[in-house]
Amino acid sequence: MRLKKYSQPCPKPPKKSTLAFSSKTQIFTKPITNQLAIKQSIDAAKKELRFLVHELLEGKRSFFYGKQICNGIPVDFHRVLLEWSRKSSIDWAIRNLIISSFYSTEVKQGGSGLISCLMWLNEIEILSSVRKSEIADIEKVLCSWGRSGMSYELSKKIFMIGSVGTEVSLTEGSHLGTKVMVSEGEIILGNVDNLFLTKNPDIEIVEKSFVVAIDGIVENISQIHHLLENAGRSTLIILARGFLPDVSNTLAENYLKNRLKVVPFIVNKWGVKNFLDLENIGMSCAASSIGSDIRKIKLRKEITCNLTSNQLLYTQHTRARKRKINISFGEDLGTLRGISKDRTKILLALTRFSARSGTAKCSTPIGSFYVPNSSIEIAKKSLKSMKLILQNLGAVIISL
Repeated sequence: MRLKKYSQPCPKPPKKSTLAFSSKTQIFTKPITNQLAIKQSIDAAKKELRFLVHELLEGKRSFFYGKQICNGIPVDFHRVLLEWSRKSSIDWAIRNLIISSFYSTEVKQGGSGLISCLMWLNEIEILSSVRKSEIADIEKVLCSWGRSGMSYELSKKIFMIGSVGTEVSLTEGSHLGTKVMVSEGEIILGNVDNLFLTKNPDIEIVEKSFVVAIDGIVENISQIHHLLENAGRSTLIILARGFLPDVSNTLAENYLKNRLKVVPFIVNKWGVKNFLDLENIGMSCAASSIGSDIRKIKLRKEITCNLTSNQLLYTQHTRARKRKINISFGEDLGTLRGISKDRTKILLALTRFSARSGTAKCSTPIGSFYVPNSSIEIAKKSLKSMKLILQNLGAVIISL
């Protein structure tokens, strides 16, 4: 068989491209604004902030806290900023950058955000400064930032009883009125048993109590039954490495129904070099390592104690004592407990900054204003960073 040959035409070489490339660069992004628009927005932001800050310093600015309307004071600067509203997208972008800068400054040191804002607006001038603050200087700082009201009066009283060099605890309680308690002694770290806390969440004891220290786990009520009987209506705090659920539940029910005032406390650190040193204080001690039986220990004497959910502070007259101030805000404040707590916390921080770094007298459009020196230094650094960001803003705001 003879095969037929099929010939195929040879492919022609490709024609030379006739496309001409433009020397101009194609633009795939376009700016949504320009430097002039950014400058106008920043100028408008300054004007709006100037009005906001003047009203705040004069006591004419209010803001919402939950469903309540609160009259603002200088320590509320960060809350007032949240209600600052603007119009266009570029305005909002600049607003958010400014707020972020002032918030970061506030987090680093309370009060410095407002000072940084006043510096940016050219609304503050430092008239004089002292490195060693007197009591009168710190009182002026409190008055400048707190103006009046409960938080100011509370912070002033706490400062006068020594809050600068003392641990201060701020809590919310179920009682009426605001309580201030000062206690001193040695600390045992740990926590009230969790099962006990579920039925008695607001546990707090500030009184003389019997204290039993057990370097082990309480497994059943029979081990401590004689201690419960001997304590009677007196407060008994049992310190141990742990409690089985039956023990915790039994103690919780009896405490809730006011049959017994016995609190189980789980210890993390005893706070002494030798466990038996606790006996010298007046505690009743039991530990397997020393061969003592829980069933045989007896109550000794009552000790002045301050028990909270996470620590026990007891008085020890033979050793150096630690001091603590407890502030508990009552239920009568309602939803305003949170803001009262926050204001007091910032005011107390300002007293400490003032005591450590000194104070400065400043001039503002509404009169003299006293601030801690350290807050001024933090505000200057923040302002420098914010100015740099705003200067380069036009190069980064683009739209695809």
